[in-house]
Amino acid sequence: MSNAVIFKVMRAFSLMTVALAVASTAFATMQIPDRAIHDGKEYELETFGIGYLMESYFKEHPDKHPRGGTISTALYRGYVATCEVKDRQLFLKDIVIDSGDRDTAKDGEYRSLWELTRWKSVMSQVFPDKKPPKMDWVSGLLVLKHPFKVGVVEEGRKEYIVWEIDKGDIKKEVPFTERQAYEEFKTRQFEAFKKTDGYEKAVAKRKERGAPEENIDSSLRYFITLYTSKILFDTETPEAETPKSPDASK
Repeated sequence: MSNAVIFKVMRAFSLMTVALAVASTAFATMQIPDRAIHDGKEYELETFGIGYLMESYFKEHPDKHPRGGTISTALYRGYVATCEVKDRQLFLKDIVIDSGDRDTAKDGEYRSLWELTRWKSVMSQVFPDKKPPKMDWVSGLLVLKHPFKVGVVEEGRKEYIVWEIDKGDIKKEVPFTERQAYEEFKTRQFEAFKKTDGYEKAVAKRKERGAPEENIDSSLRYFITLYTSKILFDTETPEAETPKSPDASK
């Protein structure tokens, strides 16, 4: 199979993954997330919207999309990117592909696929000058999550951070130490979004795609960081005093 054909297959898988994530979180295979290093800690990124850090870049530069890695149902896009924060700016730290080799877990030991996989860096393939680039192609709301641990379901995660990013610059940062606080943020963001023209457009698109009307609002709320690119309310203002917000939807 030629490299061109392999690349087309990889792109098709990547697009299919995004579509599956938006259409149904219940049946899509959990994807290995991109990662962020912030204040010496490693976080996983939300697996939709700009959480796939390099997709918009590769859309503009398809010839630079990494090739040669093993494609699996847990990594349709074919790579994992890691960003690092310096002076409130995002810089690309590394891009790795699945070499196809795995470590072996010891008896009774749990290690995630991310930990077991032997990753191969392709940073020099994508950026030959070896200088970590500022990620000025990244704009929107980026959600960081404390890495998944065995025995802890999604609802058990406690540490979240929401960044409002404009061309690689972190404009706002909202940290959460409890899952419930993050869920309340999403609810307030959604309520502010409903006051914008973007909400009506999003509802119309979901109806055109055949989504059940009674499920549209819950779906939009779940994916609210995909449908909005800025924080739409004053995070210091109590919920009852949330101001009416302008349209900041994508």
